[in-house]
Amino acid sequence: PNLPLKVKWDMFVGVLIVFSVITIPYRLGFDVPSTPQSTAQDIFVDTIFWMDIVVTFRCAYEDQEQDILITMPSDIAKNYFQTWFFIDFFSVFPIAE
Repeated sequence: PNLPLKVKWDMFVGVLIVFSVITIPYRLGFDVPSTPQSTAQDIFVDTIFWMDIVVTFRCAYEDQEQDILITMPSDIAKNYFQTWFFIDFFSVFPIAE
């Protein structure tokens, strides 16, 4: 979970989250019409968020209680389903215009 590539990926996804937090309310609040560029940006961001869901299913996590690294895919999936999966999953769906 602390590999440099994973940290960079998480930072990249974090930047996209900030981008979404700023642009989506702006577009909805000011009724900004969609352009080909904004549509392409939305598709790109949604694709990265889908990829992040897949990546998260494959990344080990640290069990805080036992202080061990969990690497079993079934345990990783179970933990993800019990924590962030549904938030991640439902955040990927586009908002109807």
